[in-house]
Amino acid sequence: PEVKAREKKLKRRLTGDEEAEVFEKVEKRYLGRIPYKLTSCRFHSFVVYFSNLQRLGWVEFTNTPFLNHRSFGLPRLALA
Repeated sequence: PEVKAREKKLKRRLTGDEEAEVFEKVEKRYLGRIPYKLTSCRFHSFVVYFSNLQRLGWVEFTNTPFLNHRSFGLPRLALA
């Protein structure tokens, strides 16, 4: 509550580029609070999971970063 009140006061006083700078500082402060152990454990879990999928042959390596859009199946929902 106290932090939000301070941010509202800053937002009222600042405009344009200054507001962007303050936003970046606040963003860095909050992202810096996320423990490294939490993010690294998630990444490790993903790597292990994906390597298991590769070993099972359920995923194959392609040399392109683009998705292969297939004609079968339900279309994706577009968010407006």
